[in-house]
Amino acid sequence: MTKIEEYKEAKRIANSVAEATRLALGRDGPRNDKHSFRCSFINIANQQWTPMCFQIEASYGYYGSSSGYTVTSKELGGYLAKAINLNATALLDCASKLSADDAERARKAAEDEARAVLQESAPVAP
Repeated sequence: MTKIEEYKEAKRIANSVAEATRLALGRDGPRNDKHSFRCSFINIANQQWTPMCFQIEASYGYYGSSSGYTVTSKELGGYLAKAINLNATALLDCASKLSADDAERARKAAEDEARAVLQESAPVAP
């Protein structure tokens, strides 16, 4: 493959990834009311080093049509993996903060429940 052919292929992939991003994020206009980019945790793989398995969906669709379209591709997946690796520190810090926030909400709910139980079981003053 010549350098010109390599450039043309790289440019085609860049255009494809940019278009998928635009559609999945709904940046092509307000009619794209079904745009979606979601990541879901699936499971821990039963393999050496226990990798985590995720499912990522990227799709779009337009108001007035019941159809929806996927924009997932090997190219988007490859560059998304690169982006995740480049932003790993921020993503891990965010995951840590989200879990700490959930723990604090659970602590407050437990504290409220404990107070309610103590109020119910407090002796009544004569």
